[in-house]
Amino acid sequence: MMETLRQFYWLGFVEYPLFALFAAQIILGVALILKRGKPKGSWAWVQVILSGYIALFLLQHLGAIVMARINYDFETTTYFAAGVVSGLPYGLCYFPYYLLGIVVAFTHITAAARFAIWPAPARVLHEALPLIGVVFGLSVVTALSYGVADELPKPYQEYLAKSFGD
Repeated sequence: MMETLRQFYWLGFVEYPLFALFAAQIILGVALILKRGKPKGSWAWVQVILSGYIALFLLQHLGAIVMARINYDFETTTYFAAGVVSGLPYGLCYFPYYLLGIVVAFTHITAAARFAIWPAPARVLHEALPLIGVVFGLSVVTALSYGVADELPKPYQEYLAKSFGD
């Protein structure tokens, strides 16, 4: 599916506006954090903290993709993500990084859903969705990390070696 979608979103007239939309999302998110003032209540704090993490995650993730494509001239496919979670020592950093990114996305959506019905009591969804994010995140990152090191294509092995000093 990624190969099919990549044919479309790697076109310059699609890719650059897509990066611009991510940049706008980051800028608007940070502006909303700064505008709202001090959060009141636990869900408000959760949403603000997670918004900051999402902004940092997107900045780092998109920056890494752009730099890998510019400096190493290879496709940032699933192997790009799998390579950094499949071995030591970088797996110790990137396994929780990707896991937390997925959990934060689920929990951020949960906070928005919680505010949509405020001040009514929380629903089961508000407690379940972050846990679903943990299970989904563990499934995705674990699937990326097991068995990939043996089949990692040479350009990705070279990228890891140059980037992490192996």
